[in-house]
Amino acid sequence: MKNSKSTLLKVALMSALLIGTVACMDNKTKENQQLVLEEDNPSEVDDKRVEKDQAYFAEAAEIDMEFISLAKLAQEKENSSHVKELGKMVEDQHTQSLKDLTQLIKRRNMTLPPSSNDEANELYREMEDKSAVDFGKSYSDHMVSEYKDAITHYEKMSTESSDSETRAWAAEALPGLKEHLEHSKTCQEECNKM
Repeated sequence: MKNSKSTLLKVALMSALLIGTVACMDNKTKENQQLVLEEDNPSEVDDKRVEKDQAYFAEAAEIDMEFISLAKLAQEKENSSHVKELGKMVEDQHTQSLKDLTQLIKRRNMTLPPSSNDEANELYREMEDKSAVDFGKSYSDHMVSEYKDAITHYEKMSTESSDSETRAWAAEALPGLKEHLEHSKTCQEECNKM
C-alpha cells in the first residue's frame, strides 16, 4: 500500500513537472513564433508602424485645421486686441505647420484628412453663435485646453513615431506649441478680468 501511494505520488509529481515544462515551452514557442512572424513578414510590422504614423499625422492635421478655423473666427468676431492677436498668431503658426505636415505626408505617399472633423465643425458653429462678450473667454479657455492636448500629442509623436523625420518634425513644433499655450493663458487671464 505504501509502495502504491509512493508510486502514485511520484507519478503525480512527474505529471505536474511535465505539464509545467510543456507550458513554459509553449510560451517560449509563442514568443519565438512572434519573432519569426516579424522576421518573415517585415511588411506586416511596417504596416502597423505606418498606420500608427498615419494616425499621428491625421490628428496633427485635425489640430491644425481646427486651430486655423477658430483663429480666423477670433480675428473676425472679437473686439479685444489680445484675442485678435492670439488668433493671428495661432493662424500663422498652424497654417505653416499644416504646410509642413502636408509636405512630410506627401513624401510618405500618404494623404491628409480632407477637412476638419465633425467635432471641430460643431465647435466652430458653437463659437460662431457666441456673443462678442462670451467669445473671447470661450476661445481662450478652449485654446488653453487644446494646446495642452496638442503638446501631449506632439510629445508622444516626437518619441514614439517609427520615422526619424517625423519625430524631428514633432520635436521642432513643440516649442511653438508651448509658447502659444503661454499666450493662450495670458489671453485667458485678460478675458477673465473683463
